Amino acid sequence: MLLVLCIRFCSGALISVRRRTVRWRAQAQGEVSAALAPSRSVHRGTSGALASLGQTLQRQSGKRAPEELASLPLRHQKHQQSTMGAGGSIPADEAAAKEAGKTDEEIMIYKASQGYQDGSFANYCTEDAEAEYPGAPPFPVPFMMGITTKFSAAFPDWKSQCLSITKNDDGTYTTLEQQIVGAMKADMPAIEGTPFPAVAVAEIPDSAKVEMVFPVEVLKYTLADGKIKKAGSTGETKPPAEVEGANADVTPYLQEQWDAGKGGFGAIYSMLGKPLPEAPAEEAAAAPAEEAPAAE
Repeated sequence: MLLVLCIRFCSGALISVRRRTVRWRAQAQGEVSAALAPSRSVHRGTSGALASLGQTLQRQSGKRAPEELASLPLRHQKHQQSTMGAGGSIPADEAAAKEAGKTDEEIMIYKASQGYQDGSFANYCTEDAEAEYPGAPPFPVPFMMGITTKFSAAFPDWKSQCLSITKNDDGTYTTLEQQIVGAMKADMPAIEGTPFPAVAVAEIPDSAKVEMVFPVEVLKYTLADGKIKKAGSTGETKPPAEVEGANADVTPYLQEQWDAGKGGFGAIYSMLGKPLPEAPAEEAAAAPAEEAPAAE
């Protein structure tokens, strides 16, 4: 898949206003999962701005979503190893897919993987579900769909490929997904509540005026009560030549960024000529310092 993305603040007053905006925008539908609390370090390559946004979201746990985010679109079977995708892809007709032996969970995951552009991914998730894109900490699904739908407007030819789905021994699922993003054809506004700046088609460098193709990404899905509880990138990619049905024309710059652990939003904005900044110096200075040993 995918998918795996800021304006440096120049004064304390502006930082304060921006943070209040982030807090208002980042509240997901229902209660944000307690899993948002940091249980491990943020993925290597996560920009300081995105890490800061993730920390802000973590502080919002337990609060209700604003009305506009709440309005976003929102049977387990016996375990068996199974895959589907390019080699034995899910038929377009759901009845035919079941007849071909695809489980309800496989069909649901496949449908969800096609729902980043219009936000329908949320329809297959629990109310407290979270998504973790490359280069970013886990965020509530409605918040992430608010981002991906805006990307879709700027990249109208974006298509998602779910190339395989494998059920793991622990009941989770591993998928191989690839985002065929295409060329940027419309201006993209700044995404309020995030570090993502506005980007105009007229100002992107020539090197970005291409049909963007992401690497084949490895994602992991955790389900609960027949819905997606958590979905996200593992940070791994697969060579397209080893994945049936994959698009081999991966954009070289994007592959380089993923290989360096810098895939995702940061890679896209950097390619568009709008690299995301590191954490503001004020935030770094606010981090608790180690206590000096007492003098003897």
